[in-house]
Amino acid sequence: MDSRRKDRTRFIYRLRAEAQDDQGRLFNGHLVDVTLDGMMLIGNASFDAGTRLALTVDLPHNTMGNGQMAFYAQVRWCDHEADPDLYALGLSLEDMSAQSRQTLEELMVRFHESSTDAADEADDSLVQNRGGDPFVHGR
Repeated sequence: MDSRRKDRTRFIYRLRAEAQDDQGRLFNGHLVDVTLDGMMLIGNASFDAGTRLALTVDLPHNTMGNGQMAFYAQVRWCDHEADPDLYALGLSLEDMSAQSRQTLEELMVRFHESSTDAADEADDSLVQNRGGDPFVHGR
């Protein structure tokens, strides 16, 4: 399990995410961390494991325009957050277009949160954050 966590990318931006299940239930929240196979969101609604969601994630407006990534994801787990109005969702990504996958890869490279050691050695052309974001699930 520890190696899975190391493969996840946390973004310096909490990108807005919206989702809808087959019954029309809506989710509004933020993307917290991601791999090319899955992601974790924190937001306003819970869903049962196995629920399929139509998902859109807003791209950073200042550097990637006003676009969105759109794809399908399946809920793998759902937990309450410390705030009783928020839920953390673990999702596996499905039916992702080549363009959305390429955009996700670019996000993971350009907007990842660096550790202090990595940030000291990192390329100055990349946007960096050394943590301290209070809106992070403690998984």
